[in-house]
Amino acid sequence: IICMQTEFENLYRYIVSARDVIDSELLTSLPDEITSNDEIISDIGTEDEAELSRISNFMSKFNLVLQEDDSVISEDSIERLKELLSFSTVTSVNISGGADTKTDYDWKYRYINKDIAKSVNDELKSKYSYDFRIWQPRKNTKWHRISDVWGTLDLQSPDGINFKFDYSLITDYSVGITDFNMAIYHDKIVSDEGFNNLFSENPLSCQCEKNNGNIQYKKVLRFSDIEAPQISGKIVETVKNAVEEIKKYVNRDK
Repeated sequence: IICMQTEFENLYRYIVSARDVIDSELLTSLPDEITSNDEIISDIGTEDEAELSRISNFMSKFNLVLQEDDSVISEDSIERLKELLSFSTVTSVNISGGADTKTDYDWKYRYINKDIAKSVNDELKSKYSYDFRIWQPRKNTKWHRISDVWGTLDLQSPDGINFKFDYSLITDYSVGITDFNMAIYHDKIVSDEGFNNLFSENPLSCQCEKNNGNIQYKKVLRFSDIEAPQISGKIVETVKNAVEEIKKYVNRDK
């Protein structure tokens, strides 16, 4: 694990982020997935084929150590690995890392929030045909951290004014609370004036902050780590109702 931390830091952080769901199947598939799965390649943070090959080879050897005398990775080995990972993160955790620093909390909440957004988007598409796009930053900046996630939907008024509705998940690491926010804003080709005329009133029942070309709904929902596995359904219902209210609002005079 120390070798992984020092030589393959992004692989280490990826495995730490998946600590709670690690099993034999996940570990044995990683050597191949590292060089072929676009999502894992993105999470590991490099597209350099030589580097990915090095990481894949290391993971194969790492698995051999876990297999001990067997051809499979036993449950006992998995549990020992999880315990070692929990110890190893104690010395490396940094809650308030700088803009250019990726902490263990960044990686932990990146995967938690991304999984929630993916679950939400899948249900919104299958049940209501709302095709949201997921976006997460790859680098920390003074505005965003890599754990932040957005789901965005393109919409249009009957008069042809293009605008976007999105939701976001933003986590405060210091307290382990994630805020679910929503926003409506104009498309690049639409002027602030056109957007402001379309949304002269708040189209939703929750409180908002209005700026030119932007309406924000902050902290619509808040949830902890413990509540995260059950929050998707509530977010789906909130987003579905919001989209329906917005559509009703822009069609009110038609």
